[in-house]
Amino acid sequence: MTRYKNGFGIIEIIIILAIVGVLAGLGWLFFMKKDTITSSQDDDKNSSQSDKAPELQPETVMQTIQDSLGDQYTVVSLEKNNTPQKNQLSIETGQSSPPYKVDGYDYFVTYNGGSSLYLLRPSTPDEQLPTSNDAKIRRDIETLYYEFGLDSIESQSDASGNLTNVFQGKGLICTIDAPSAAVSGSTAQCGLINSYPAVAKAMEPFEDVLEHIDSNTILSGSVKQSKAADYHIANVSVGNMQGGGAVALLWKRGAGNWTLFRYVQNIPQCTAFTTAGLQRAFEGEPCIDSRGKTITVTPVS
Repeated sequence: MTRYKNGFGIIEIIIILAIVGVLAGLGWLFFMKKDTITSSQDDDKNSSQSDKAPELQPETVMQTIQDSLGDQYTVVSLEKNNTPQKNQLSIETGQSSPPYKVDGYDYFVTYNGGSSLYLLRPSTPDEQLPTSNDAKIRRDIETLYYEFGLDSIESQSDASGNLTNVFQGKGLICTIDAPSAAVSGSTAQCGLINSYPAVAKAMEPFEDVLEHIDSNTILSGSVKQSKAADYHIANVSVGNMQGGGAVALLWKRGAGNWTLFRYVQNIPQCTAFTTAGLQRAFEGEPCIDSRGKTITVTPVS
């Protein structure tokens, strides 16, 4: 199966790029379809970069890339055609953003609201990665980044040694797989630098609760009020610049501290909610019953 990368690493192409901080190998975010932590330019005055109004929008960059490539190839939807032919280019658009580390925080964050493209060109079964078609697409995108006035600032490596090239300027951070990266297809992403501080601040309460957080960790997530009025629940995507990740489910009562329930990559079993506190906190959230059916968490009287 064709594979590609997002901000967290390599994932299957059937996963849409517009996941919140979506994680490598993670095809489902447990809950929090609403109240996703977003950001505004006024949320964090501690970052000098975030105080600057962006000169360019992520959507403008991605649309220009599409238009430019559309002059060279016949563009088709990746959802409808993941095996492009000779002169075709399959594209999947999304709203993912590249990982970014805000000043004063030790972890990276992403947010849902950037702009992204996954691009797939034809390849032959015996062709080694990166294919010549993929390498050309990536070089073309790098050229467009330069034409927008973005500067190449670094290359980030995953656990396999594949590089992602990072560009910055005009209030944006943008990425593209390095031409030498041995991954199929190409992922381009852009995010507004002034949209990251609010997410970094919102993730701060979870930094000491989550396990194995370090300078390569990537966080994003959401918090919402439980059905039980005195409870809140949180969903935090925990990834790593080296690849891999999971979703941490957390809960708290009132003004108390957050408690980590567990890490998941699928809907948890209903039997996992063993205490009255867990049942009240996650009341109404999906779980799998003993017959394998999806139902919702219900407090036991």
